Amino acid sequence: MSGKPSSPIARIACARCHAQKLRCPGRPDGQHSCLRCVKAGAACVFGRSVRGMRPATVAARGLRTASDMDNDFTGGSSKRTARTSNSPAARPPSPPSQPSPIVDWSESLEDGMFEGFSTGTGQTSTDEFGTPQWASTSNSYPPDSDDTRRTDTHIQVVETLSKLSLDLLRHATTIPPHAGPPPDISQEDEQFNLDETLQLTATFVGAVKTLHFPSPISSSSSSSSSSSSLHIHHHHQHEEEATVVAPTVAVDTATVFLVLSCWHRLADIYDELFVLMRGCAQQTLLPATRAGRLVSLPAVRIGAYVPDAATSILLQMVAVLQHATQLANAMAAVAAKMDASTSLLSTHTVDGSTTADPIGTAAAALVPPASASAADEGNSNSRDVRHRAHYMHQQVGSTRGMLIQFGLL
Repeated sequence: MSGKPSSPIARIACARCHAQKLRCPGRPDGQHSCLRCVKAGAACVFGRSVRGMRPATVAARGLRTASDMDNDFTGGSSKRTARTSNSPAARPPSPPSQPSPIVDWSESLEDGMFEGFSTGTGQTSTDEFGTPQWASTSNSYPPDSDDTRRTDTHIQVVETLSKLSLDLLRHATTIPPHAGPPPDISQEDEQFNLDETLQLTATFVGAVKTLHFPSPISSSSSSSSSSSSLHIHHHHQHEEEATVVAPTVAVDTATVFLVLSCWHRLADIYDELFVLMRGCAQQTLLPATRAGRLVSLPAVRIGAYVPDAATSILLQMVAVLQHATQLANAMAAVAAKMDASTSLLSTHTVDGSTTADPIGTAAAALVPPASASAADEGNSNSRDVRHRAHYMHQQVGSTRGMLIQFGLL
């Protein structure tokens, strides 16, 4: 059906109530105004309804089915198909309703939903179904500061010990022999860098003081991860408050053997120096190299004062004794720490079974077989360190006594 109806239908609500979107009470019988307009003293006009007065083609213009709207959402705004106008014969008459801007609403809704989601923004994009795809961004969290500090400390200690072991190996080749040909005074002196010996000793003692062996008491309260390992912490944090926990790092067995390597190289060097010092005190003559050249020591200066050769040699002997004492004390402390953590160094548990630890097993080779047994195999390492540190103390004492005996101290 098309065309205007023969008799327009009057509106149920008056113009005033319709404009204010209010429910009109209607006109009572025999009255020309509704009760709301009567109370307000306003003119009450009932107009004619315009529903159904437009042609069907005009009323249906812009109406879209649900499938059309689904196609728009799934195909995207760029894939929107052109809609053909429906003929009056093909479509049923439109229901009497007020014009609703469905086209504008759907287009604005679609544009509003996908506005700013284009690939040009670099943030989101749409897939083949038109669904916005947010760009996946990985949040990079900074590494834990304590873990980083532990790793850096471990690497620093390993680098120091590795370089120190090589430097000690090279330095040991420069030590004059105990016995050699008579010195040739006509040849130039060959300097022995005793200052390098003292510097290498100070470096090793500083690195050893940062070693911390976990005690069985602290390990029993911790998790099962406290196996055969050493721990390193920053030395300066010992001076902080007790509430501050110093960061520690687990040290592998290779680092332990680096410490032992440097310790034995230094101990061998000081054994050679003690023999040379006793010979120098008895003969009052510097030793010679294998080529017969006299050995000269670095010059000593105390501010503006430069002592003579005899005093300079004596001062350097005292420096050797002092550094040897510090080295022996440091390694004796290491041996005590190793004794306190014997249960951690000797064995460790893997899947409930107890196996010998590499540190304890390898340490058995450092002592004579007669003095080592299966019961104290884990203590062999600390026992060797303790015995050699004690022997170094004896060497320092005997050398100092000889210098005092000859009136040099």
